[in-house]
Amino acid sequence: MRGLKAKSLCLLAVLFLAALPGCSKKEEKEAGQKAFQDFAGRIENRSQDFERPAPAEPSEERPLKVGLIGPETGEGAEIGRMTFEGAKMAAEEINGSGGVNGVPIELIPIDTREDSSATKEALNRLISENVAAIIGAPTGWATLTPVYISNESRTIFISAGTRRHIGSSGPFVFRVSLPLEKAAEELLEYSVKTEGLKTFFFVTVMEDEALNVGAAFRRGVEKKGGSVKGQGSIFTEDDIAGAVGDLKKHMPVDGVIFAGGPRMAVGFAKEAKKAGISLPLLGGEELHNEEFLKDGDLVAGSLVYSSFSTDDPDPATKNFISSYAKRYGHKPDVFSAEAYDTYMILAAALRKSGSTNPEALKEAIVNIKGFKGVSGTIDMGPDKEARRSAYLLKAVKSGASTVFSIVKNPHEK
Repeated sequence: MRGLKAKSLCLLAVLFLAALPGCSKKEEKEAGQKAFQDFAGRIENRSQDFERPAPAEPSEERPLKVGLIGPETGEGAEIGRMTFEGAKMAAEEINGSGGVNGVPIELIPIDTREDSSATKEALNRLISENVAAIIGAPTGWATLTPVYISNESRTIFISAGTRRHIGSSGPFVFRVSLPLEKAAEELLEYSVKTEGLKTFFFVTVMEDEALNVGAAFRRGVEKKGGSVKGQGSIFTEDDIAGAVGDLKKHMPVDGVIFAGGPRMAVGFAKEAKKAGISLPLLGGEELHNEEFLKDGDLVAGSLVYSSFSTDDPDPATKNFISSYAKRYGHKPDVFSAEAYDTYMILAAALRKSGSTNPEALKEAIVNIKGFKGVSGTIDMGPDKEARRSAYLLKAVKSGASTVFSIVKNPHEK
């Protein structure tokens, strides 16, 4: 009994550490520390949490059904809705072109309201229907809860876009998202080799997401030929002036690596301008938005990476953006694109395997190579994580406005 308890605690610790470093601000809010601890305590007695049929036998074929879970209402509803829209559009396109080997896929979307109980109820229903796979929105409960039940029931689970490293949490758990470390390295390599930015001052906003982005940049900066001359930290807006003061002490530098969101980044740029300093900022996907560009002159020349761009001229991506806007009345975002690509990858694996058998489908997904998605070319690997490149974008002046221009497109070599 003691050994089983220790093993369970060890598993929880590993999953906790593996999961949290990749969480976004929205995910962190939705599955905060107390909520996660409560959840982890219940999972330790997970046989009491889930009433489900016995796992499928290795040779069992399943109905051609795919579950889709995430919050369409409640916390995280915007993320959930965009995820559902992308996946539903992909499902209709697949079935409209003949389904999988002539058989339509039945999509079962369930609003989990970003609630642990509702998520478990949804999973129980999907497992009882013996679905071939489940796709989850990149929110806290929709990412964490399925990890256990999918592995125990031998049901494929694919998270569409989570930053949590869940691929190593079991044989039937996959993730289709942009690898943070690779994205940071690609941006640094472009900055050093093409833009000639080699010396950096490092600013980190003391929030979980920013710390993860900052860690990725730190690991990559020297590897890509750059160096860090100094660093500053921001806890609240009151700390911005102090961080700029630290920057002044380490001038000259070529650029500022800013790990944080757009509000703090723009605040830092404004304070730096008061101090007579104008430098490009380098940052993550959090800066790829209109809020960052609203004071355009301040951030012109800045460089960011992203998982998706609606300015991509790739024909397939342009068609996706146009069809999506016509269908839903607004442009897709990163969550829409990653859900669309995730569903298409699953459909490709179903075609390739010719089977809904969990083992056969798992192997087919692992061996997806050169998949042409709307967000770039995607390979899946034995770690059940996607291998893909980032969009690299530069903030440039365009008339009276400042816009993002793609300087490196993941569709192009």
